[in-house]
Amino acid sequence: KIPRTPIRSKKYPFARQVKFSQVKKWYKSLRIGESSFANSPAENAIYSLLHITTIEQQVIGVVPWIFCALESIFSTNVGRGGKQLKEQALYLLNPKVEHKRRFTQKLDRLLDLRHSFIHGGYKVPSLYQDDFNHDEFDLVEFGVVLVILSIQRLAENNWSGLTIESVISPNKISIE
Repeated sequence: KIPRTPIRSKKYPFARQVKFSQVKKWYKSLRIGESSFANSPAENAIYSLLHITTIEQQVIGVVPWIFCALESIFSTNVGRGGKQLKEQALYLLNPKVEHKRRFTQKLDRLLDLRHSFIHGGYKVPSLYQDDFNHDEFDLVEFGVVLVILSIQRLAENNWSGLTIESVISPNKISIE
């Protein structure tokens, strides 16, 4: 069985309360429910979070939904945006300096777990064993918290997602 832990744990990242009226106004502005499929990054993240809540037994089954939500919110290239995802998560969630290193290390480990599961190398557990991988659970819990915190920040700022814009500018020289 998967242990259930409260989202308000003492581990970083910490969840915080957002005013219900603000979230309600933000949620209504997304116009969720008018289509069978998500039409915005925030809607995609919310639908992914709903899928996560339906997974009962296998912790690893949550990983694709975590990244579906995060890659949508952060507008990263699907499956190839590890560096972009980290930069965008640091921007949106803005962890305190003393938490930044641990935050990026844990996100790196979560990205490694995703990579091993999707591309091979994941050690598939036997269905007949009662052993539970607490490290894996801790990473997945961290990922779910990231999704929730990211949705909170979007609501707090009245955003539906983030867009990465790349600008290439020439370096001019002066010729006299």
